[in-house]
Amino acid sequence: MWIVPPVIARVAMADGHGPSLAGCAPIPADGDRLACYDALARDRAGVSFSGFGNGATGIFETFGPAVLIYESDDVILVLYLEDDAGRLVQNLHLGGQGEGRYRLPGPGRYRVQVDASGGWRVRVAETAP
Repeated sequence: MWIVPPVIARVAMADGHGPSLAGCAPIPADGDRLACYDALARDRAGVSFSGFGNGATGIFETFGPAVLIYESDDVILVLYLEDDAGRLVQNLHLGGQGEGRYRLPGPGRYRVQVDASGGWRVRVAETAP
């Protein structure tokens, strides 16, 4: 069984809860401004996890509208989206290879428990409100 190592990752949105272009631009020191832009680029890249067989993602946090994108390389993929207290938020599945999407219910801390017969990928991406 493959388990993705527990990781806390941040998916920040440019809605006042994370860095934004407008927030970085007025920073006077070149190094600090560049660090702000670098953080913005990392945050917008989202967070992703992958594995083979049964496993779990680490805890991830969203601060605005986001979508969970899940992919399967084999015939069975069942996902249990949970909040950080372990309460079930949504049960998701794919029969066969392919990709599915689920709009997260709102800002929060989540994790995904995965039951799969093969390789899988889960990523979180920001979306427009």
